[in-house]
Amino acid sequence: MFFKPNVEDENMGLEYKFSCTSPLEKAFEKMLLLRKTESLIESLLESGKIYGPCHLGLGQEAVSVGVIDCLQNEDAVFAGHRGHNAYIAKTNDIFGLLSELGRKASGCSRGYGGSTFLTNKARGFWGTMPILSGPIGAAAGVSFGSKLIGRGQITVVFIGDSLAEQGIFHEVLNFSSLYRLPILFVCENNGYSCNVKINDRQPARSIVDLAEAQKIPAISTDGNNYFEVVKATDRLLEICRSDDGPVFLEAKTFRQSSHTGFVRSKDIGVERDCDEIKYWNARDPIVQFKKVNCFNDLHYWENLEVKLTYKISNFLDRTWKAVESKSEVDPKEFYGKSLSDKVELSSIENIKFRPEVFGNLDKKNHTYLEVLQDAIQEIIQADPKVLIIGQGQSSPWDSGKWVAKFFKEFDGRQIFETPVSEAATTAVGIGLAIYGLRAIVTHPRFDFMLLAMDQIVNQAAKIHFMSGGKIRVPLVVRVQLYRGNGQGAQHSQSLHSMFSHVPGLKVFMPAVPTDVSTLLKIAVYSDDPVLFIDDKWLHDWNNFMPDQTDIDPINPGPRCICEGTDITIVGIGYTTRLCYEAALELKAMGIQAEVFDLRVLNPLDCQLIVESVKVTGKILVVDMAWRNCGVAGEVLAQVFEHMSSIQKPCFYSRRLTLPSTGAPASGVQESDFYFDRKVILEEVMKGF
Repeated sequence: MFFKPNVEDENMGLEYKFSCTSPLEKAFEKMLLLRKTESLIESLLESGKIYGPCHLGLGQEAVSVGVIDCLQNEDAVFAGHRGHNAYIAKTNDIFGLLSELGRKASGCSRGYGGSTFLTNKARGFWGTMPILSGPIGAAAGVSFGSKLIGRGQITVVFIGDSLAEQGIFHEVLNFSSLYRLPILFVCENNGYSCNVKINDRQPARSIVDLAEAQKIPAISTDGNNYFEVVKATDRLLEICRSDDGPVFLEAKTFRQSSHTGFVRSKDIGVERDCDEIKYWNARDPIVQFKKVNCFNDLHYWENLEVKLTYKISNFLDRTWKAVESKSEVDPKEFYGKSLSDKVELSSIENIKFRPEVFGNLDKKNHTYLEVLQDAIQEIIQADPKVLIIGQGQSSPWDSGKWVAKFFKEFDGRQIFETPVSEAATTAVGIGLAIYGLRAIVTHPRFDFMLLAMDQIVNQAAKIHFMSGGKIRVPLVVRVQLYRGNGQGAQHSQSLHSMFSHVPGLKVFMPAVPTDVSTLLKIAVYSDDPVLFIDDKWLHDWNNFMPDQTDIDPINPGPRCICEGTDITIVGIGYTTRLCYEAALELKAMGIQAEVFDLRVLNPLDCQLIVESVKVTGKILVVDMAWRNCGVAGEVLAQVFEHMSSIQKPCFYSRRLTLPSTGAPASGVQESDFYFDRKVILEEVMKGF
């Protein structure tokens, strides 16, 4: 059903006012409203008044209206790139939609999302997402959050038939079935992916078979018949609302429009089948609606259509004129908008080191791992909104070691073991975060986390920006970094440079034990997604330096852990430990090295390092990762960009990195591949 407008809706004065009062007539009016709105969009594209990708759903109106007519106001809706119909059916926010397509600041996503990212959470529509893998996982996360809180809310996600060909489809269905999530998957099967027919992409079986294989009740129905859609949706929602888990609806339909744009006769430059179009046009959902109701007088429905079409057309004309009068997005406003740069400071201040944990412990013997364990325990115990999900949480091995002391206490409440589904687990974490919880998704290895690359880079890091700042993603992705011990090239990669390149994603890589606690709390209570890199080679380090009281929670930046005037050495993660140990040896040799722990790789702030180089005139950046396009090179680049302000000439600048090859599995080769503090000392001495 349409979400009732509230007084806070900024576009309330431009609502479409429905004429019809009976349920059947109102459903007919809604379908016409969707059809005429998309027809207007089609003409605006053709005239050049709007631009960019527009995936129209002309001919698929019965699915959106039929499903959403069965929902309650508080139910949440997600959709994919072809989401205009679902957006209008749920929100009635045509002004917000057209403003967004016109890239106006009054758009539902403030002009930042365009056609493919529409959001209006106030009216129950959480978002359309332009990449196939986006909405299904986020919707599952919102559904998971709703179930944990006990709100009785159903989440609905509209997806296309081509998503069934991607791994995340199966991962999310498996996750949803495992945790019995209150979610309705609606597959709008229009038989095409761009210009490729479904029988050229999938074997001869029904999509509902895939859902049923995951023990999910499923129905396939005629998606061009409003009444059949409502009948099937009501049956499935009855199961879902009775706390019996996820359900799946396949609605077979056809898009009269092309994949994107306004030329109906072609899909991605390929001529469409005219006979097929003619066949489906005869089964147009609006035509079918009138035929089913012809016992009520077909002439009556045709007259009603004429009257409603006139009214809707006038409304759309007025609405588009209002859109044109609005100001466009500031062309320079987007700079710096990828991050919200907001941190919930009060929550951090409320979580202090507990005396019963630290008490009389000798801090010098408190290791990195012990600090990490105590910090996450403090956070979990103090805040029920913080959740941990991921593989291996129940294991006493490394992936679960950080929660081993309190896993049983919070298992199934705030800590959740997940399937071996990196993409789905991360996607669910994103959904939990945008729902309002603070999610920590854990990955056992960097190498495995690559399977979640799409969710981290395309979804988590982009949602805040594409929603015009309306949606925040307070997500922590904690990944463990392993090296050596014969693990080889696919189990030993440090890929921090790769992720540090991404706007909208903070990257924390602490080394000093006390910083682990502080940075973890900042990460958890940041309103932005944070990649928190946990380096296993640091777990036994017990150099317990004083906690910083002046740390900036928005951008903690590098930390000086050893003062000196002869050379600046910058460590990244584990190499910070090696640099510190090397500095102690250099001191005995009469060389005073100033050592920095970079600790925050994105956003990267090298101002303190620049100030140090002004004094020392020498810099060595040490990174246990590959050289090409690496963080070490970026640090040097930032220093050189400030060379004009450096009074003392920088006559020595080096970076020490790994060879540009995969990590060996042979112990003999490993000893040559990985470097130690002796190699750092040799590099330093080249500058003296």
